[in-house]
Amino acid sequence: MKSEIKSDKYCVKIIVALLFEEKLRFNELHRKMLSMGNKISKPSLEDHLKHLLERRLVVRKAEGTQNVSYKLNPRIGKTREIVERSVQIAKNMENEKKMFFSENERDQLTDITANMIKRNFDIIKSQIQYKLSKSDDDKLANTIMMNALELPSSRRLEVYLIEKCIKDEAYRQRIFDAMNKFVEDIFGKTDEVKKE
Repeated sequence: MKSEIKSDKYCVKIIVALLFEEKLRFNELHRKMLSMGNKISKPSLEDHLKHLLERRLVVRKAEGTQNVSYKLNPRIGKTREIVERSVQIAKNMENEKKMFFSENERDQLTDITANMIKRNFDIIKSQIQYKLSKSDDDKLANTIMMNALELPSSRRLEVYLIEKCIKDEAYRQRIFDAMNKFVEDIFGKTDEVKKE
């Protein structure tokens, strides 16, 4: 008999936790979930893992009685694509950060704006695809994508800029000036931005 748990936010978050790991033992997975801000009890984690195992989204590997690990099932196509994309993004992050700060402040803001628009369009597309999904696996894959797009890693250019603004007052002032100019160029002068 299959468990009564439906794929919910915890199932998605378990899959997201497993995205970047080859495999995790139960306690490692529980700690990873907690470190990601997901308050889940061990019995609840066990129930959700059983559900994901039944749906064949997660694979359980036992090596002896005390050594059991979990990993994403490599057969799940769309989720596998998300995993590969996420791993590639992680590998490119340091190089991306160097390139980002080699640009002037205006170009940095342009990059951030372009990424924000793209991320929002990707979220809208995922929501539409979710509504059109016929299978639970497709719905789950689109839910994972929407959750991944909300993670700080998908807003990494913004994070880089914020971190540098906190550390460097001169950079912060240049960014604030560039932001005001950027908004003015797009929307024109407004009462809120006018200086008398």
